[in-house]
Amino acid sequence: MYSIKWLAVFLVLTVSQFCFAQHKSWTIPLELNNYQLKSKHDIGIKASEFIGSDFIAVSLRIEGNDKQVQNCTFTLDVNDITYTFVKSHEWDGDDQTIFVSDIIYLPATKADYWHLKATSSDKSEFKIDAKGFLRVFVPEDNKTPNEKPSRPESTSERADCLCPLPDYIGRSNWGSTFNLNADIFTPPAAYTTVTHLIVHHSAGTNTSNNWKGVVASIFDAHVHTNGWQDIGYNWLIDPNGVLYEGRGGGDNVRGAHMCGYNNNTLGVCLLGNFEIASPTSSMLAKLKELLAYKACKESISADGDGDIVSYPGHMHHISGHKDGCSPNYTSCPGVNLYTKLDSMRLETKRQISTVCLAPVKTLNITDEKSLIYPVPASDYICSNAFEISHFTNTYGIEFSSFLKRKDENCYDISAIPSGLYFVQLTGQTLTYRLYKM
Repeated sequence: MYSIKWLAVFLVLTVSQFCFAQHKSWTIPLELNNYQLKSKHDIGIKASEFIGSDFIAVSLRIEGNDKQVQNCTFTLDVNDITYTFVKSHEWDGDDQTIFVSDIIYLPATKADYWHLKATSSDKSEFKIDAKGFLRVFVPEDNKTPNEKPSRPESTSERADCLCPLPDYIGRSNWGSTFNLNADIFTPPAAYTTVTHLIVHHSAGTNTSNNWKGVVASIFDAHVHTNGWQDIGYNWLIDPNGVLYEGRGGGDNVRGAHMCGYNNNTLGVCLLGNFEIASPTSSMLAKLKELLAYKACKESISADGDGDIVSYPGHMHHISGHKDGCSPNYTSCPGVNLYTKLDSMRLETKRQISTVCLAPVKTLNITDEKSLIYPVPASDYICSNAFEISHFTNTYGIEFSSFLKRKDENCYDISAIPSGLYFVQLTGQTLTYRLYKM
């Protein structure tokens, strides 16, 4: 048997009878120099108690001298339970000499001995030079599990868009121990024009009594393990339907979530692994609200499609992570969520047309129905008493020249693209919101 040793800095993680008012984290360096790797070899990491923690989040980063790091399987043994590090479905890098893992969530139990193991997947002998680290994160304690989300007074939602931004937990709340605020963690932030809304799953734990801590653990892994500026997602949703503000920088900040092609996208992550579980109805309801808000705000056709600077070049406006990646790159957002996206597109469209598209200013619903109908509209629009003087989109572009008289009261609007429009009637001060399907 070959004598193989990982040259590691062994840290004793001592937390004795301690409640976590603040998060705790450790970066444990690992290094392997020109050793022949044939079978399993242990890296002993002695850890003491994690009293008072809700969970322990662990992620791994290994950088080798060639692609052979991709032929290794890395596992972690904790108290006779083996956890396998899975290559991160979020990792945007193309460098095959780097292995970055998804987060492993360990239960909050006494973990006296940890053993990290590397196994050659093809069982052959080869030499490997590698270095990296194990990242360990323990969240702050969860004193307010039922805290009600709130909406800050200052939001990025447009005054003329009646699809509201749902209430949410802000960065300064879930990220208080990182001293997060509305700004990006590591400047400068980059911005983009959003045309596509990308749905993800975290591929992590499906149960927790501290979802704020889970969001914080994703931030920690994205920043410290992946090496990103901030958490990659723009928004996150937990199984209770609670929405969390993601990447700092404000509206239309470009995230890191889409196989390296992040321009023109917004990324929303549902917390859980939906290869093995199903998203809750509360999650899906909140997702619909968020997608309706953003689609309405950006005049995105919820059930439509369009070009994007990503594989395959043309996608549904509401798509899953795997739709924008090369084949077999990822299964995200998981089969049990991905199969719901067709209905989510239609439900989001319905949400916009039935809930969000009331007139911008009107006296009452009776006046609205008597003056302009149907709402939403498809091929025609009618007004019983007045002519249409202006028909503009949300960018102020006039489309009234595309209107064709159908009869005395109605106009043919079939030549006008789908989207959100504002309609003004001759002699009226009211402006009506109309969704053209």
